[in-house]
Amino acid sequence: MYKNIDFNKLFDNESEFAKKYKQEKLTDNRIKEVEEFLGYKLPKSYIELLKVQNGGYINKKHEICWLTAIYGIGANDKSFYGLEEEFKLWIDEWGYPDIGIPFGETQSGGHDMYFMDYSSVDERGEPRIVRIDNEDNNARYLVANNFEEFINKVYNNEDIHGEFLDKPLKTNITDNVQSKEQVKNGDDLKINSIIVLCIAIFFLIFAIPLGIVATIIDCSIILICIVLIVYSKCKNKK
Repeated sequence: MYKNIDFNKLFDNESEFAKKYKQEKLTDNRIKEVEEFLGYKLPKSYIELLKVQNGGYINKKHEICWLTAIYGIGANDKSFYGLEEEFKLWIDEWGYPDIGIPFGETQSGGHDMYFMDYSSVDERGEPRIVRIDNEDNNARYLVANNFEEFINKVYNNEDIHGEFLDKPLKTNITDNVQSKEQVKNGDDLKINSIIVLCIAIFFLIFAIPLGIVATIIDCSIILICIVLIVYSKCKNKK
């Protein structure tokens, strides 16, 4: 599959920093575990590359292509620079769209990434390769029809910035944080209302003997608390 590619020239296996990206020898068991974790079947062309070298940092001779590293499959799901750990980082923390597998770092330091995009596959069932620009609302750029084609472009120092496709739905981290904050505020409002409601009911026992005015005031407070509790529940559902 990669007969015309010298992987010793493609990857930098000399510098200490580059060695961090190279994982241990790949096993069939780990492939199955990763596929179950990610929820995607890994393309054959990607697995074939990892069997030759399990991830690595791109040689500076190829830096014109924009790609800096390809993730391999680590010994476990917490392996540094491993496919699983980086998947959690880019999807869950950076807000990249969940359209496939982020596998390639760029010179931008995380502001754009290369993805296996499973929204479109070739005749072999292999996902196309796209570049996602996180700084531009996750704009998607078509780079190659499959992983094998992508690697050949990298090796030949071809441009892999890609052609603009669209802007898929963004997993907006800010919105998620705001939603959590809204739920927290709603819960706080509910708790405070319940406390006041309990106090108001307690004083109602003493308000009734004091007369109708005190009773009306206390009942009004109880009613307000009930309204606030209902409101906080509706707010959290939203």
